Amino acid sequence: FFAAALYLWRSDFAPEVQLVSVPLIVAASLVQLLAFSMRAWLLRDMLQRFGITLSYSCSVSCVFKPILSKYIPGKVWLLVSTAGLLDKYGVPFGRASAILAVFQVTLAVSGLIFGALALLAFQLPGFSEAQQLLLVCLSLVLLALLLGSKKCLNFAQSRIPTLKKWLPAQDNFPSLSAPAFYSVLHWLVIGLAFTFFLLSVDVDAGWYPVLFQPLAINLGVIAVVVPGGLGVREGAMAAYLTLANISLSYGLSLAVAARIWFFAGEVIAFFIGLITDRHNKVRQTDPHHANELS
Repeated sequence: FFAAALYLWRSDFAPEVQLVSVPLIVAASLVQLLAFSMRAWLLRDMLQRFGITLSYSCSVSCVFKPILSKYIPGKVWLLVSTAGLLDKYGVPFGRASAILAVFQVTLAVSGLIFGALALLAFQLPGFSEAQQLLLVCLSLVLLALLLGSKKCLNFAQSRIPTLKKWLPAQDNFPSLSAPAFYSVLHWLVIGLAFTFFLLSVDVDAGWYPVLFQPLAINLGVIAVVVPGGLGVREGAMAAYLTLANISLSYGLSLAVAARIWFFAGEVIAFFIGLITDRHNKVRQTDPHHANELS
């Protein structure tokens, strides 16, 4: 991937991407880490809904430390690595895997629906931009209520009996309407990070990164055999940038530059997770703090 990026910038295929604002790219990276921190909070909230209490520092290590494993072909290693960390913190591996599956599906479905609704709304003629945004928000509210309702989830549970054995301590599947809303908010923050990145290279794409970057990311997620969605996400990002009147060739260059910036943020997140995990190990050995991690 990096060889392709180098070739792209040294050839005449596309214009070169130039950084024009260091403060903006720093702001983009901070917002990116904020989104990762929100994802850790989401995981903690999801575990609580299934009767499992975990400290926030442990959820941070469970989200941040395995973050680079998504670049291993198959992507199942991200789930396996996270479930392994949860098992170390006292959550049985099988149950952790099932809850993580629900967590990942909630994130992916909310991001895909968000992006798809935005794409649909912004193609409707005769609507102002404010009306299009309102239409997206109202549709997301209705879909979150429907997909997160107990009736819908209990129906899924009745079709997959294994879920009842692994997941809830209670009789009914917990409602996921609130996690769906939290997930959408998390995607909005990630879109904002990409907006700041584009502004740092002197590109104003308006609302498009906020509305369509979740769709681009999750198209890469559902491309299971592609490590980290490499290429799939960049193609989708370049495509939505054309809606903002950016040429496809320049959009591809921006998408590759955005991947390199985003990967750098993931490396930073990995080291934060590594440090947090080591700190948690020290606290586990301290009898005064052991109960906090159980």
